[in-house]
Amino acid sequence: MPIGFSMLTLREARDQSVAKLGAGPDGGLSHRWVTLWKLGPIPVGFPNSDSRRRALPLHDLHHAITGYGTDMRGECEISAWELASGCSNFWFAWFINLQGLFLGIAIAPLRTLRAWVRGRHSKNLYNDPSPMRHLDRPLCEVRGEFLR
Repeated sequence: MPIGFSMLTLREARDQSVAKLGAGPDGGLSHRWVTLWKLGPIPVGFPNSDSRRRALPLHDLHHAITGYGTDMRGECEISAWELASGCSNFWFAWFINLQGLFLGIAIAPLRTLRAWVRGRHSKNLYNDPSPMRHLDRPLCEVRGEFLR
């Protein structure tokens, strides 16, 4: 465990995770397009819709809460976890997470199943009436509250 890990706030943990992605200080919210991957030199993506912009800040916080990475397998795990814990009225989260779940079943079935089971026993921020109130709480406290 890194020194000071238990003292990190949820905001700090999220900021560290987002910085690794290189998506800019806002995590990519201001981008017009989102690139999922590249087929050789050709980027494959979709428009950065308002629905995605609404879900992305909570999704990024979920990475910090769960500890799932932002690589392909980590995205599959977070997809399974978010679906199992419920995406409320965030239709983009339902849509993109279903794709991540199916990919996870194909490339990392055991990790995806474990994340699903963990999600069935967890709470998430999609169902929280005031999710940003947790930003300055210690990460260990938030994890204790949301993960079972």
